[in-house]
Amino acid sequence: MAGDASKKMESAGYASSDMGSLSLGFLAIQEATREKFLLAAGVRLSEERLTTKPLPRFPEPPTRKAHWDHVLEEMSWLAKDFERERKWRYNAGRRYSTAAARRAICSAQERSEKSERSQQLSRKLAARVAREVVTFWNKINKVIQFKDKSSVEFKQQVELERQLGEFACILCTKTFFSA
Repeated sequence: MAGDASKKMESAGYASSDMGSLSLGFLAIQEATREKFLLAAGVRLSEERLTTKPLPRFPEPPTRKAHWDHVLEEMSWLAKDFERERKWRYNAGRRYSTAAARRAICSAQERSEKSERSQQLSRKLAARVAREVVTFWNKINKVIQFKDKSSVEFKQQVELERQLGEFACILCTKTFFSA
């Protein structure tokens, strides 16, 4: 563009030394007019854009699926599947960790309760065994008392029989001597 302007000026009779200063002035004027024109065109286009309605979207005509379309569908499905599985694993891990934490807390409580229960059971068992021992020795005491009583009775019986025997001998001798 600048070359065209300098050729026009040279053909109009301007010297090449004058041409440097004149061509710069001419170029500045030309640039200013071009800028005004562009600004006016921009304003006009923006006004047209505001006043005109946008064209409606027309659907694209249906096309047959190519191999690449199937690959894209598969990729989309696989991405969703990966996301679902990642969420599932996260939730499962959270469930298992809370269950393990609950189990640890419960197991500590269960251990203390179990030790208390075992102590109570052992106390009950010890009390039962003690009652059985007392009952056993009470029975033994009764047996000993019975044996003592029976031995005393036996001795008394023997003594009575001996006395009866002596009395019978005395009677026999009295009847023998009195006859």
